[in-house]
Amino acid sequence: MREKSVNEAKEGPQVLGELLGQKKCLEIHVTDTRNEIKQLKTALRVTRKRLRCINAEVELAKKGWAPLKLVYDSNIGVIE
Repeated sequence: MREKSVNEAKEGPQVLGELLGQKKCLEIHVTDTRNEIKQLKTALRVTRKRLRCINAEVELAKKGWAPLKLVYDSNIGVIE
């Protein structure tokens, strides 16, 4: 079963962007389609400085090596 944050991300990148702005820590699990990963990348462009860290995780997830797991902390950025 998918995390709630991923389901919300399906509604549009803006929703996830708002979540990132409001919550101190947000954990996202993606084991599904490339489309969802693309939506997450689009949403996370709000945090451009941290996108490089995210891209490494996204590439692994796209190749099916591991599920995408991001922990976002507004003070630190993407951790884990």
